[in-house]
Amino acid sequence: MKEDRGGTARTLALLYQGIGVVHARLGNWDEAIDFLKLGHGCFPKFCIGKSAEKIDSHLCSKFCEEIGRVRLDQYFWDERLRQNAQEQENILMESAAFNQESIKYHGRYSTNAILNYAQVAYFKTEIEEAKTFLMAYFEAEMEKKLGISCRSCKRKAGKITDIKICRSCQVVDYCSKAHQALAWRRGRLSHKVMCPFLKRYRLVTKAKNRIDTESFEDIRKDFFETVCVLKYEV
Repeated sequence: MKEDRGGTARTLALLYQGIGVVHARLGNWDEAIDFLKLGHGCFPKFCIGKSAEKIDSHLCSKFCEEIGRVRLDQYFWDERLRQNAQEQENILMESAAFNQESIKYHGRYSTNAILNYAQVAYFKTEIEEAKTFLMAYFEAEMEKKLGISCRSCKRKAGKITDIKICRSCQVVDYCSKAHQALAWRRGRLSHKVMCPFLKRYRLVTKAKNRIDTESFEDIRKDFFETVCVLKYEV
């Protein structure tokens, strides 16, 4: 009975997550957050045994990352915030809190949460912390400690799954051209946006003993000055 309740809770949580993501893509920020928080609250009380705790810990991390990302997207896109500095601050602080929670659950595995928090720190004018987290994101992407898997569907390389690496950055992997195309255009920080930065970081790391290459500082500066631009101020 307890196992059934746990499975039902996780199913319901994922349903709420799906609805929340749809609302976020439509720009319905408050509705998106409401559903994601409902999903986040579904499963912890139904943890049964070590395997369930591991699954729920992963789900907690993903929900926290998702809420942090949606709040950050709202900070970028929501024109209602233009004249409301206090609400901007509240949204930024909530994004920071949930991304920190995601990182706490899964550490260096939460690459998206690390990247999100780097941006939050930048907007909070905590520049050195922003640089540290951005470098941690690049390093985590290079290490691939969770193994080789498709960036879009998370399917891991195996006998029936042929994973291929992005030809440009040579960092991110995909199981098909369709999933690569999906990641290329999906979201504010799509692979189209991040691919050049990952490529530059990889090349600098590979040639770190050469003097004729750019510095990590150049990459960090370009990221913050080109990607971290509030869209409703343009």
